[in-house]
Amino acid sequence: MYGYDELLKDVRLYSLKGVKVESIGKSAQGRDIYCFCVGNGGIPVISTAAIHARENASAYVVLAQLRRACASGTGFARYFIPLVNPDGAEILKEGLSRNDESLKLWKANAVGVDLNVNFDARWASGRQNVFRVGSENYVGPSAFSESETRALARFTETVGAGLTLSYHASGREIYWYFFQKENYERDLKIAKFAQCYLRNRYARIDSDCGSAGGYKDWCVEKLGIPALTIELGNGKHPLSIEDVEEDIALNTGLADALSRLINA
Repeated sequence: MYGYDELLKDVRLYSLKGVKVESIGKSAQGRDIYCFCVGNGGIPVISTAAIHARENASAYVVLAQLRRACASGTGFARYFIPLVNPDGAEILKEGLSRNDESLKLWKANAVGVDLNVNFDARWASGRQNVFRVGSENYVGPSAFSESETRALARFTETVGAGLTLSYHASGREIYWYFFQKENYERDLKIAKFAQCYLRNRYARIDSDCGSAGGYKDWCVEKLGIPALTIELGNGKHPLSIEDVEEDIALNTGLADALSRLINA
């Protein structure tokens, strides 16, 4: 699996290749949340993965996008954050090594907050949101209570992102809708573009999914930018890299394609 040790190896590797790598903030346990920066100018696109520990396989898609961006030249600004929840990745790794079923299904950060329901976007109003500490769906004591969500939000605003891609697992679905009115047609067009690019292998969800407070939700509602959540693969958690091999092939060029689309 892709954990913090693997991330640090990639930080060293890409730094030696001349790629700009920066920490956008710290996790609850003090680990750096690293971003790989490729290209400059234009409207930036951000790709993120592994905000949920047990969906760690999503990191491999963002890493594949990073490799493609490096190989294809500079282009417009693109940012790749393969491990939003490094503490959760270490909890998952411990669960896998000990064959601990409860830790193998861990979704939250180190203090039991589900980071993807902790953003300030109709926080704590979703039907699936829960209000007790646990491995999944706990919204936290308040919106942006967690250092990880504050770091990602601050970075997104600082770079002036014009579109975000959030990779999760599993189910092969594309989420894009979050009660937008003014930008509905624009965002639907982008979601349709992504679905077509992915060869219609992913179902497009055009309605509220019963949750709130996600990164995608916040980008849509607070920043007014298009944002996609893409669920990879099929099967039970946690998926392995072998489980998402086809997803990696399908999604490798999507960040570049969306960057060209919004910068056209």
